[in-house]
Amino acid sequence: MSAIRYLYKNAGELGLDMDKAYLTGDSAGALLAYYVLSINGSSKLQEAFQEEGLGFRFKDFMEVKDNG
Repeated sequence: MSAIRYLYKNAGELGLDMDKAYLTGDSAGALLAYYVLSINGSSKLQEAFQEEGLGFRFKDFMEVKDNG
């Protein structure tokens, strides 16, 4: 979460548009992305993991399933 916080805080200096940023992952990375979303949206999880929220909310969540 600290890496995402860094990107958000320094977006202007880095030339990033955080309104167009998205978080993604595959396999274990997808699970980590889900954990970030879950912890960010829950004060109970933030307390349990001793983690602060990001200070902003993600706009959407999309789950993609591989049917193959």
